[in-house]
Amino acid sequence: MYVMLQTTTMTPVTTDSDKESADLTALSNEQNDDELSNKHVLRQAQLSRELQQLNEMLADKQQLAGQMMKNDAQLETVKLQYEVSSRLLLSHY
Repeated sequence: MYVMLQTTTMTPVTTDSDKESADLTALSNEQNDDELSNKHVLRQAQLSRELQQLNEMLADKQQLAGQMMKNDAQLETVKLQYEVSSRLLLSHY
């Protein structure tokens, strides 16, 4: 004896409130995406400004270091001239 079973598939019943809820969820997700996108853009702009400031500070420091090296070289020249002049003066006495 064989018994034949009949299978049925159940499809979900959607109502207008389900559709409205899905639309609200989609709208909420879009707003969240927009907020994240805006925050990302603002953060990128802030980081860009900070990087620009750091680059300007680095350029200023490099210029200062170069000027210090130039002054050091000039000071060394003056020091050598002073030593030569001192020796000449001392040798005359």
